[in-house]
Amino acid sequence: MTFEKDLLISRLFDEKPVLWNICEIISKGQYLKHCLVIIRSLINVQRANLASSLATAEFREQNIQHVQRYVPCVLLYLFLLKVLIHRHPGSSH
Repeated sequence: MTFEKDLLISRLFDEKPVLWNICEIISKGQYLKHCLVIIRSLINVQRANLASSLATAEFREQNIQHVQRYVPCVLLYLFLLKVLIHRHPGSSH
């Protein structure tokens, strides 16, 4: 994915906040893998925004709030991935 696509996804989430709720619902349990590309795009944009020296305090606060919404999804994924690797050490996932 390109950064332009990351920006498009981020803007879509900004314009339609219900997408956060949908992503959180989809990310529960075994369906988390279906959200990873979206979450990765959102993280890429937030990292770029937070690192920008041009970002205002209000803009950074908004980005921090976004990060707080999807970090639990990522942490759940990492936990589940660790469990799967532990159960199936020879698998690629």
